Amino acid sequence: QEQVYDGVNDRLLSKAWDSYSFRHFTLYLKIQSVGEGDHTICFFPQWGITTLGGWHDYAQGLFAALCYEDVDTADGLLQSFSGDCDGRFFRLRVIPTGITESLYFIVSAWVEFWS
Repeated sequence: QEQVYDGVNDRLLSKAWDSYSFRHFTLYLKIQSVGEGDHTICFFPQWGITTLGGWHDYAQGLFAALCYEDVDTADGLLQSFSGDCDGRFFRLRVIPTGITESLYFIVSAWVEFWS
């Protein structure tokens, strides 16, 4: 299990992990919003394939729209999701919207690969 994100605010791309020898992954999220407003946060697992270049959003099932509003995470939220490994390399893209100095999210995310 590796921590892929631990931060406040801002757009972030995690470092990439080689997932070539694994068939599945589990993403663990710990999310808490600060302040009452209209801010959201979205998570995009991404796969990189060296022959195609670039990164591709994992858009299968719930991963196509893994977003939360501030009211959903005000009391803190712990969730996990599993999926299939679809590329040689994995990373997580995190995009919050509507954040300010008083409206933001505190997030930690981990990934675990398994066969």
